[in-house]
Amino acid sequence: MLAQPVFCRPLIERREELDLLHERRRGASAGHGGLVLLAGEAGVGKTRLISEFARSLTVPRLRVVLAHCREFAQRPYAPVLDLLTQLDTQANSLAPARSRDEQFEPLIQAFTLESERSTIIALIEDLHWSDPATAELIAAIAESAGRQRLLLIATYRPEAVREDSPMFASLARLERLANATTVRLGPLDVDATRRFVEATLEPTRGLPAQTRASIVRLSDGNPLFVEELLKNELEKTDPGSSARGLPATIRAAILERLRPLAEDEREILAHAAVVGRRFTIALLEAILTVPPERVLEALHHACALQLVTEEATGVFSFRHAVTREAIYGSFLRTQVAGFHHAIARALEALPEDQRSVQDLAYHTWAAGDRGAAARYGERAGDEAAAVFAHDDAARYYEAALGSVEPRSLDAARLALKLGRTHNRNLDKRLCGAYYEQAAEAFAAAHDVEGEADARFEQTAALYSLDDDDCTRPLERFRERLQPKHAALRTRTGVRLAHLYQLLGRGEEAGALLATISARSLATSDWRVRAVYHATRAALAAQASDVHACRLAFRESLAAAEDDFFTRHVILSNAAGTFTDLGRFDEALEYFTETETLAKIHHLKSSEAFVLATKARFWWLRGDLSQARDCLRRALAIPSEYELARLEISCCAPFVGELLGDEELSARFAAEPLPRKHLGRLAAGAADWLLRAGRVEDAQALLHRALEERADARTPFVLFLAVARIGAPADAAAARTVVVRLAALSDDVVFKATLPLFDALAARRRGDAGAARNRATEAALLFGSLGCQQWEAEALEVAGRPQEAAAIYRHIGAIVPARRIELEAKTEATGTRARGAPGLTAREREVLVLAGRGLSNGEIARELTVTVKAVEKHIGSLYAKLGFATRGRLVAYVASNQEAQQPHGSGHRETPIRD
Repeated sequence: MLAQPVFCRPLIERREELDLLHERRRGASAGHGGLVLLAGEAGVGKTRLISEFARSLTVPRLRVVLAHCREFAQRPYAPVLDLLTQLDTQANSLAPARSRDEQFEPLIQAFTLESERSTIIALIEDLHWSDPATAELIAAIAESAGRQRLLLIATYRPEAVREDSPMFASLARLERLANATTVRLGPLDVDATRRFVEATLEPTRGLPAQTRASIVRLSDGNPLFVEELLKNELEKTDPGSSARGLPATIRAAILERLRPLAEDEREILAHAAVVGRRFTIALLEAILTVPPERVLEALHHACALQLVTEEATGVFSFRHAVTREAIYGSFLRTQVAGFHHAIARALEALPEDQRSVQDLAYHTWAAGDRGAAARYGERAGDEAAAVFAHDDAARYYEAALGSVEPRSLDAARLALKLGRTHNRNLDKRLCGAYYEQAAEAFAAAHDVEGEADARFEQTAALYSLDDDDCTRPLERFRERLQPKHAALRTRTGVRLAHLYQLLGRGEEAGALLATISARSLATSDWRVRAVYHATRAALAAQASDVHACRLAFRESLAAAEDDFFTRHVILSNAAGTFTDLGRFDEALEYFTETETLAKIHHLKSSEAFVLATKARFWWLRGDLSQARDCLRRALAIPSEYELARLEISCCAPFVGELLGDEELSARFAAEPLPRKHLGRLAAGAADWLLRAGRVEDAQALLHRALEERADARTPFVLFLAVARIGAPADAAAARTVVVRLAALSDDVVFKATLPLFDALAARRRGDAGAARNRATEAALLFGSLGCQQWEAEALEVAGRPQEAAAIYRHIGAIVPARRIELEAKTEATGTRARGAPGLTAREREVLVLAGRGLSNGEIARELTVTVKAVEKHIGSLYAKLGFATRGRLVAYVASNQEAQQPHGSGHRETPIRD
C-alpha cells in the first residue's frame, strides 16, 4: 500500500516575498524587467515560493519558463539555452564566435524578441551549481531586461558557494546589478514552524504534542526537514543509515523514505541518483537489466512517495537536491563506480549526435576509467573553452590531467590548456603554475617546441604578476637551445626582446634584436616577424624617432597582412603610440583604420581597449565630451583585457575633474596602483589625492613613479604634476628628464612641456616674472600642438585668466572655467583680494606655501611651527575662503597673483612663531 503524501498545502509566512515577486512582475509587464535572486539554504522553500508565484499568474500574454542548473556534466550556458528551447526560439544553440560578447549577443537578442511578443517570466533553479560564464551571460540578459518585458528569477543556496569559489564573485556581481533584487529566505520562526506542522497534518493524522515539538526543534524551521521528519514519524519507521553531507536526522528521514520501495525499485532509484538530479527513463532503461515497464512502475512509486517528480514525458527529477544527495551518499564508492561505469557505456552506445561529452567526462571519471576520462575530459574542456566557459573548461581539463601519466605528452598538453584557460580567466598565478608543469612535462618528453610554447606563456603570466624575474624561465630555456634549433632561437630572442621593451629595458631589447640576422628573420613565421617589427616600433617611439617608428609599424602590418585580428592589434597600438608622441593626425588615421577593420570582421574582444585609448586621444586634443563618451562606452564593456583598464585609468580622473564628474574622476584614481605602468597612472591618482587634501601621499606616489625609466612615451602630465606639487628633489630630477626628452630631434611634446614645467616651478618659488615668461612660451607651443587644456593652463600661469577661461569653455572644461569666473567676480568685489577679510598674517603665509604645493609638514618646517598649527590654519582658510578641498585652495593661489605673496608685497617677512 502506497504512503499518503505529506505536504503543506498553504504557503506559510512567505506573503511579503510573494508580493515582491508580483511587484517585479508588474514592472516587467510595463517594460521594466530585471532579475530577482532568491537565496536560501536547501529545503527552505525557494522552489515552493516560485511555484506558488507561477501558479498565481493569470495575466494574459505572459509566458513562464523554467530551467535547472546541474551539479555536474553541464553543457556551457545550459540553463539559458534550456529557457530559449522552451520559448521555441532559433537561438538555443551555440555558434562559433571570436569573443564572449559575440557569443552572448544572439542569445540576448533572442530574449529581446520574445519579450516584444509577451511578458516572459524565466525561472532558473540552483544557480549555485552554475559557473561564472553562465552567471555573466545571465547578468548581460538581466541588464538588457531593464528595458524589456522580461523578469529573471533565479534561486541559489549561499552555503553551497564558498568564498574562494569562482561563483562567489559572480553571484556578488549579479546582486550589484542596478535592476536586481535579492530576496533572502530564512528559516521559519518557531511559531511559523508550528503552524507549518499543523497545516501539514490533516485532522485524522495527528501526532503527540511531544513529537510535534521535537520536529519543530529538530527542523530548525526548514520546511523540507519538517516534511521529511513528519513522514518518518507518521509511518513509525526505524532510523536508517546516514548519508554523507546532510544532517543526520534528515539523512535518516530521507533514506527511510526508501523503505516502502522494493529492492529492485531502490536499485533503480540508486542508478537515477548516480545519473543526477534530473534523469530520463531512456537512460535508466539502457543501464538496467530490468524490463522498461518495471522502471516506469518504480518511478511512479517514487513519485507517490514524493521522492521524485515527473517534469515531462520520460523526464524525471528528484523533488529536492538533498533527496538525491542522501541516496547517492548512502552507497560505497565501489558500488557507485560500477553504476557510473554502466552509465558511461550506455551513453557511448548512443548515436554520436545524441551523446553528451560532458556526461561522458563525468561518468568515466567517477567510474575510474582513466583512459576514457582523459579523452572525454579533454573534449569537454575544449568545447567549454570554445564558448568562453573558462571555469567549466578548467574543471574538465583538471579531471583529464588527473587521469594521465604526470610527465607524459598528454599531461604536458593538458597542463598547457589549463594554463591558457586560467589565463583567460585572469588567474595569473594559477596559470603560471600550470605553464611550469607543462614545460617540465614537455622537457621530459624531449619536445622542444612544446616546451617553448609553455615557456612563452609562463613568461607572459609572470610579467602580468609584476615578477621581477619574469624573463628568467625563457632566458634559461634559450641558453639550452642547440645550433640545430636556430629558428626557435630566433623566435625566443624576439619574444625576449619584446619583453625587455615592455619592462623598460630598451637597451637590452635593442641589443638582442641586433643579434637576429635578416636571413633568420626572413625564414621565420609571420608572427615572429610581426612581433619583431612591432618591438622595433616601440623602441623607436621611446626614443621619439618618429620616422623609424612609422616604418617599423608598416613592416609589422605587412607581416600580419593575412591575419586581420593581429593587424587590428597592431593598428590599435600604433594609434596609442602616435597619440603619446603628439602626432595626432597620424593617430587618428590609425584609429579610423582599426575601427573599420573591427567593424568588418566583428572584432569585439579589444573594443574596450580601443575606446579607452581613443578617450585618451580626445582628452589630449581637448574634446572632453568625446573623451567621456569613449570612457563610458569602454566601462560598459566587460573586458578581460587588463590594458583596457590601464588606458581608462590614465585619463578618467582628469576628464572627470574637468567636467565636474566626480564619479568618473574618483572611480579609478582611488584604487591601489600596480608597480607596473606606475608612470602612466601616477599623475591622475596624484591629482585625485591632492583634491582630497592628501598632499604627502600624492608626493610619495609621484616620487615612486619617477623611479621608472622615462622615455618619450611617458605621459608628460606626470612631470607637470611633479612641477606643481612634487618634493623639491623630485622636481629637480624630473626637470633633468624633461630636458633630455625635449632634446630628442623628433620630439614635440616635451619641447612644449619644458617651459610649462619651468613656469610652474617658478610660480612655486614665487618668481612671478619667470613664471609669466616661460608660461607664455608654453602656451604658444601647446596651442600649436593642439593640446588646448595645457595651453589654457599656461595662459593662467602667465596671468591671462580670461583667455584661459575662453579655451576651457571651448573644450567643455566647465570646472576650471567656472573657477576663473568666480575669481574674477570676487576680485571685482574686493573679496579674497589683498588683505582678504579675516585673514591673519600667518594664514596668508600658510596660504602662499600651500598654493605652492607644500605639504603640511613642509609648511611647518618652513615657518618653524607645529604640524597641528598648520592644520588649524588650513581649516581656517577653508572656512574663510569658502573652499572644501586642498586642490581648490591650490587652484585659487595659482590663479590669483596677489595671493602668491604673503602680504601682497614682493618681500618675505620674518615668520612669527605661534
